[in-house]
Amino acid sequence: MVMPTIKQQIISAGIKNLKEFGYENVTSENIIQDKIYSAFFKRMLESNLGEDSDFDKVINELLDEIKLYSPEYYRQAKEFFLNNYFPSGNVSNEEKELWFNTTSWAKQAVDIMIKFKNN
Repeated sequence: MVMPTIKQQIISAGIKNLKEFGYENVTSENIIQDKIYSAFFKRMLESNLGEDSDFDKVINELLDEIKLYSPEYYRQAKEFFLNNYFPSGNVSNEEKELWFNTTSWAKQAVDIMIKFKNN
């Protein structure tokens, strides 16, 4: 079986399960990115680890992908960005946070960092 096929099968099974639980709007994209859908999908994935080595590889990749869209990873990426790419000078953390929250390109940079790491 080809790896992309396994991934598609796993995602399709996750979508089917979530729809059976009443989550009619789940898609192949938001099952990974949405906080609620991905939490359920993550538990489904974890419960299937150890059954087949080919599936385990893909399940672990999907778990890593879910992690990239987690609030914790976003916080880490944002912190990395602020600590490494913030304009130099004596600036407080509060000022950095205000700057980040009012500068759309900074948020876009963190989103790009997440997507880049995902590919």
